[in-house]
Amino acid sequence: MSGKREKLSILQTLTVNNLKEICEKNKLKRYSGTKKELAKFMVDNLEISLEELKDICNIYRIDKLLGKIRDCRDHFLNKRVTIRCRDKNSPIVDVGGHRVMINNLGKEDFSYMCDDKCADYLYQVKRGSTPFCKHYAAAIAQLIYEKEVSPKDKINYIEGEVLEELLAVVNQRKKDEGEEITRRDIE
Repeated sequence: MSGKREKLSILQTLTVNNLKEICEKNKLKRYSGTKKELAKFMVDNLEISLEELKDICNIYRIDKLLGKIRDCRDHFLNKRVTIRCRDKNSPIVDVGGHRVMINNLGKEDFSYMCDDKCADYLYQVKRGSTPFCKHYAAAIAQLIYEKEVSPKDKINYIEGEVLEELLAVVNQRKKDEGEEITRRDIE
């Protein structure tokens, strides 16, 4: 894949607002309003190496995933998550009226589906804007909470900062339910 085509494919994973923000930071003006034209304009006029562009896009991607983790907090902390099927290879989890079916978690042939009522899944996940919806994140949090999945295992799409944020949500629920005892230092 040539450098321009690779840059274009990377830029097309971002939102229009992300693209405009990158343009503003790099003092690019007179850019088009449509996402496709804006991405092409940026490839032609943005003087950033491919590696720098990957780093910038990775920051936006992580921010988007952290947002999904924050969105799952309400479902998880208010106990609106129920594991329906505890099969190791394909758990089924109900999250606030949505059904999440996970296949081969942690493996190369991993896939998951959220039901057709989930707007995130229909309009963002299926189009490739984001790898998962908030219901998937809540399902994984419940699986970790009930020790069906270990945070040390490979969890598809959830690693690094995103995993840390999810574990913070799980630990918050443990504290709320009194499972985790916080220790005080008495001097």
